Amino acid sequence: MTDSQRHLFANKMSEMPEMSKYSQGTESYQQFAVRIAEMLLHPEKFKELYPILEKAGFKA
Repeated sequence: MTDSQRHLFANKMSEMPEMSKYSQGTESYQQFAVRIAEMLLHPEKFKELYPILEKAGFKA
């Protein structure tokens, strides 16, 4: 996954209800997207988030 793809899908995922358990209280969607993009850099989190990533339209 390229950096631009990572940020694109992080933005899409930040607004998905499935991601609400990862959000932190008062952060904006944009702040949340930045955190998701960081999470996607870690192989363990990438695997955990992969089903949601696919739902957002990512195809490996």
